[in-house]
Amino acid sequence: MKLIKSKKYQNIYSYESKKGTKYALRFVYYDFTGKRHEKQQRGFKTELLAHKAELALEIKYANNDVQQILDSSMTVAQWIEQFVAMNTEHWRPNTRVNYKNSFNRYVIPLLGNKRLDQLTKPKYQQLFINPLLENLSPATVGNHNRIMMALINSAVENDVLAKNKLRGIKLPKGKPRQALSKQDLIKFNQQLPKSQPEFHTIFSLLELTGMRLGESMALRWTDVNFEKKTVNINKTRNALGTGPTKTMSGTRIIALPQSLIKLLKHYLLIQKKMCLRLKLSFESDHLVFTSSKHNVPLSSAIIDYNFRQVLKDSDIESDKYVVHSLRHTHATYLLNSGINPVDVAKRLGHSNANITLGVYAHSLDGSDQEIASKIDSIVNL
Repeated sequence: MKLIKSKKYQNIYSYESKKGTKYALRFVYYDFTGKRHEKQQRGFKTELLAHKAELALEIKYANNDVQQILDSSMTVAQWIEQFVAMNTEHWRPNTRVNYKNSFNRYVIPLLGNKRLDQLTKPKYQQLFINPLLENLSPATVGNHNRIMMALINSAVENDVLAKNKLRGIKLPKGKPRQALSKQDLIKFNQQLPKSQPEFHTIFSLLELTGMRLGESMALRWTDVNFEKKTVNINKTRNALGTGPTKTMSGTRIIALPQSLIKLLKHYLLIQKKMCLRLKLSFESDHLVFTSSKHNVPLSSAIIDYNFRQVLKDSDIESDKYVVHSLRHTHATYLLNSGINPVDVAKRLGHSNANITLGVYAHSLDGSDQEIASKIDSIVNL
């Protein structure tokens, strides 16, 4: 490919491509050690666009932003490699797995060969967000987008990029998580005892404690203190294994209501009989929630399936709520009952009450009518 020097601009060249005449720039600069470098960029549609790009490089060089010029041709995959190397030691085990899963399954296949500095909002939307939305829920796409924002922001902080050009990308909103209405909660709890013991117990636990699903899946019987009527929440479990709680404040000991203590004791006897039937030994640190047929740990998928089945059998729309709605239900009813937000935050494993109020302070169906009735009884007109 023959480059023809521009008569108008010193470092700009034209060349012929299959799509017609294109323009390129050559920019010579020196790093901090005095080593000579030459940066080339091609594919500009006009001489003016190539010249503007060259001026931008000259401004960076004048401002001593040599590292940005050196890194400006870096691809997304190349920066991911550096980003992971810099942060992997500081990440929690689950965070490490989630980041690497997102990078390997989605980011690198879709964006890996794209230059980091040329990633614009339209490109990002077309090449990454839209393909993900075809196969994943809006909430899951949002999680991958947050990981990408962390990646790009890190590039800015380390002077690889001048700014985050993807900031403010618009994503479709997923269905909001909500607490069960009073009517639905009554129907749900009436149907719950008819389900298998392990699901009756775990859904009751989530509703009466506000625990996260992963926290309940990681529970062992040694974490349950029947004498003190407490449960020690100190780990979480998912398909990738067991790890620490989501946050430092997530490690906590909370009190259990008597009804739940009674249900857990009954379930413990059922589980021991199941182990005896399967000719398995029952140890004190046995997982609390396992399959009643095969004694294998419950997965989030099977828990979700049975939750939807209880909703269906309760004559509640199966897509109206998710398992996490039980945590919302617990928090929302406590707050609406006048429980101190600080106490609710500690029970949920939040670092402060502002998080609790921001996420869970929803109005329940019928609460406004109750307020009106109370005002009516107070005023007594």
